[in-house]
Amino acid sequence: MKIFKKLLLMLVVMLLTGIVSAATANFSISAANQVVVGNNVTVTVTVSSSEPLGGWGFGLSYDKNYLQLSSAPDKAHGTNIAEAADSSKVKSKQYVFKFKALKSGSTTIQVVSSEAYGWNDEKDMTVSNGSKKLTLKTQAEIEASYSSDAYLKALGVTNYNITPAFDKKVMDYSLEVENDVEKVTITASKNDGNATVSGAGEKELKEGSNKFAIVVTAQKGNTLTYNLTITRKELNPIEVSADNKKQFIIRKVDDVPKVDSFVPTTIVYGEDEVPALFNEAINYTLIGLKDEEGNTALYIYKDGAIKDRYFEITTNTTTIIPKAINESVNDLKVSSVDIKGNTINGLKINDNSKQVFIKGINVINGEEATYLYDVEKSTFISANLDDLSFINDLNKTIKDYKLIIIVLGAIAFLLLILVIIKKPSKANEDKEEKKKEEKKEEVPQETKEVEEVKEEVVEPVQEEVVSKKSKSKKVKEEKQRLEIVEETEDKELALEEIKIDIPQEETKEDIKEKKKKEKKSKKVKEEKKEEVKKVEDDIDDPLNHDDDFVDFWK
Repeated sequence: MKIFKKLLLMLVVMLLTGIVSAATANFSISAANQVVVGNNVTVTVTVSSSEPLGGWGFGLSYDKNYLQLSSAPDKAHGTNIAEAADSSKVKSKQYVFKFKALKSGSTTIQVVSSEAYGWNDEKDMTVSNGSKKLTLKTQAEIEASYSSDAYLKALGVTNYNITPAFDKKVMDYSLEVENDVEKVTITASKNDGNATVSGAGEKELKEGSNKFAIVVTAQKGNTLTYNLTITRKELNPIEVSADNKKQFIIRKVDDVPKVDSFVPTTIVYGEDEVPALFNEAINYTLIGLKDEEGNTALYIYKDGAIKDRYFEITTNTTTIIPKAINESVNDLKVSSVDIKGNTINGLKINDNSKQVFIKGINVINGEEATYLYDVEKSTFISANLDDLSFINDLNKTIKDYKLIIIVLGAIAFLLLILVIIKKPSKANEDKEEKKKEEKKEEVPQETKEVEEVKEEVVEPVQEEVVSKKSKSKKVKEEKQRLEIVEETEDKELALEEIKIDIPQEETKEDIKEKKKKEKKSKKVKEEKKEEVKKVEDDIDDPLNHDDDFVDFWK
């Protein structure tokens, strides 16, 4: 009986275990939490099971007011998937969809209508559906929510204490270490998790001052810079004075600034041996100095003393050491010019010139010559101060051009004034225009009168001339006829037949009256000519008056 109970109990346990361990399939969704309106969001749906999958299917539900389907897998019908496994090894499958965010707000994508069955038994699996909530914002809304916190939460140097003690609102700190400390580690932590920090980490130290900038950039883009100055003590520092300030001779060869055409060497300064540079062609020795702020430069060392700061300029393959010209040559003015931060005297063509004559020593061969230096381009060319005729020609040309410009400007100004003064008002222009129209109308009338005079005087004279010619012709014809009659026996019969009409001779009274008429006609003709001349003289010539001359010229 006990054995039977035990067997029954085992069967129940096995049945319960089979029910509990029934196969399941999970449909999960992954995507970014926040999406910019107008951009695409990638949504990945993963079908998975602990047992081999025989087949599965699902759909996606989403709000079309907020999202628009941009792309889907090849086997999808919209957002619906139905697929069968091609082997017994398939336990998971992923599908990638892309949606475009349409407007601001919150929306959810979720799996719906899902099902799956096993490969081995082809039985339906228990499914669980996932969902994903998305927050949609415009770029402006996202940026408005960005943090502007660009403070550090902590700043320090491992195994050392900086001065002053850290305060996020204090930007400048310092630290001094021994000469044998060659490296340190700067630590910095940001106050806001969305900010970024640059400038921290392991740093190498050179002797003297070492400056480091730790920059914090807030999520919104604004920045704050913390400055940390770490001074590595000099080994037996040699203090000197140069450029009117306290400086120190650089004791390490590697820290001495390098310059072409100089070779490393050493000199004895006081009782100490220090690194230096030497150029045999020009017999120059240079040593390196460093000020209290850590700035380094080379200085000329001569006769046991530190002289001027060394600098050179190079163009193409030529390098020179600039030298000052302190006396005028050929009327050129002595002017100071800045060359690479160094002030030096030279000669300028004029105050506005961008070129200046300087002396220079060639560092290769040691020869000294004159050069024309271009301030803007930082270049130079060889020049000869003994032959500057071209400068005089240039200055003369410039003066001539200036004079021409001044004269032309004066003429233009006077013409402008004349036009303004002589220019009539609108009313005057209308009046003058009306006057000219009236004169144009008067001229044809006077011309008409002249034509009438011609008809009265010239035409009668022409008729009289024609009449005389006609009568003379008739007389000539009658004479010919008389001669014919004389040759005829019966003259009376001939005369009667030809009916000669002999004109009577003019009497003295007729001639006198005729002359009187001619004289009168001549007088009338002369009077008419005088009237015509008077009319023509009264026609206004625009060149006779200044005001009209301006209008006529225009």
